[in-house]
Amino acid sequence: MIRIEYPKNRQRLKDRYVAAFASYKKLEKMQEKWDELRDINKCLILFPPRLETILVAEYAELIRYYNLYLTIPQRAREMMDSSLKDIFDYEKRHDLIVRFLVDPKNNIPIHTCHYCNMSYINMYEDVDADKGWRIQFDLDHALDKASCPIVALSLFNFVPSCSVCNSRLKGFLKLVDSKGRFVEELSPTSKKYDFADKVDIVMVLNGKNDWLCPTEHREDYRVEFDCHGTEYQHVVDLFRLQERYDYHRIEGLRVMELKRKY
Repeated sequence: MIRIEYPKNRQRLKDRYVAAFASYKKLEKMQEKWDELRDINKCLILFPPRLETILVAEYAELIRYYNLYLTIPQRAREMMDSSLKDIFDYEKRHDLIVRFLVDPKNNIPIHTCHYCNMSYINMYEDVDADKGWRIQFDLDHALDKASCPIVALSLFNFVPSCSVCNSRLKGFLKLVDSKGRFVEELSPTSKKYDFADKVDIVMVLNGKNDWLCPTEHREDYRVEFDCHGTEYQHVVDLFRLQERYDYHRIEGLRVMELKRKY
């Protein structure tokens, strides 16, 4: 529901992300394995030779990589699967990625889930934890890494989200349009994401009376999402936004009540 506001100097952000991987020669070892795999599997020549290009590719380009990967015969993909997962091992680099995203120097504001904009997500210190900190959010892959391991570590494929949106609702489902396609407009990591401009959240009156004190008559109101015929209706349905917002409509009614009184 809310676009990730990356800093204006995107190139500096990309350079810092690559540098995070380059530390301790992580990126160098990954590159060696990638070079070897591309030499053996000629179908991978269609992808960038340098890993840093993939790591910081914009979401539109990641969609292209994803679709391109799926054009490779399934048998060939199965043979490369373990090698690709070794190179683009998300679990092994999860902490590195999280630290990068929450580092104040990188100026990426993370406050609420970017899918529902309801649940607060953050990181907090914990003196009892081995690393001294804990995160209170999930990192969802807008483009699933199971189908295409090549995009598993790409910066603009990560959506900070709450566990309800990521694990319980989205799960293994894909962030696609009504035709089953990945499109730029549906990912909060994309420059073209404009949910806020294309979708109106409105309070609708159920009964006949529009009360002066609506909080005392919450059953007479409901919250609705007006997507104006856009593909965002699929997002609203996927994350059950209408039901979840309607449950908390009391918050909107309080604002209405204050407006009418003052």
